Amino acid sequence: MPNFTDRELFIAQIIGGTTFAITLITGTVGNLCLKTGKGLPEYMTCLEKTSWAILTIAIVWTALATWRRLAK
Repeated sequence: MPNFTDRELFIAQIIGGTTFAITLITGTVGNLCLKTGKGLPEYMTCLEKTSWAILTIAIVWTALATWRRLAK
């Protein structure tokens, strides 16, 4: 298993948290646009679904970085 420094894990947590925030915002915007009928439905559906998929990856990324950092 690779050894990560505390700084590398902290940076991974920041990247995961930032990605979490951005995808939460874009997923919510896509959902609201679909509900209000603004924009093309195909694009808003793609925005919403892609955001939720990347949000899941960001959650796992942050959780693993936090777990590795706490395990040290």
